[in-house]
Amino acid sequence: MFEIQISDRVNSILEDYYREKLNAPICQSDRNVFENQVMGVRNSFRRIFFNLSVNPFSYPELGSGVYFAVSTYLPHVIFYTIENSCVKIFECLKREELF
Repeated sequence: MFEIQISDRVNSILEDYYREKLNAPICQSDRNVFENQVMGVRNSFRRIFFNLSVNPFSYPELGSGVYFAVSTYLPHVIFYTIENSCVKIFECLKREELF
């Protein structure tokens, strides 16, 4: 298993996004949609971090030892490096910032 280290900046970005989703105003008729979105976000975080801890090489490499991870429910791309048995997440950008 790989240890995961997340920079404070990335941690803050991901926490803010999750809180934003949790605190979004919803109508009662949209309750199921809202709950599915929140569950999707939470499960996406779990899946990415589980995959990174088990096999961080499963995500594409950009070059020079920098990898990136994406998920359907997250508007962010997570960038990381692998050193010894440690995954170091150093950057997190919204997809629209990249293209």
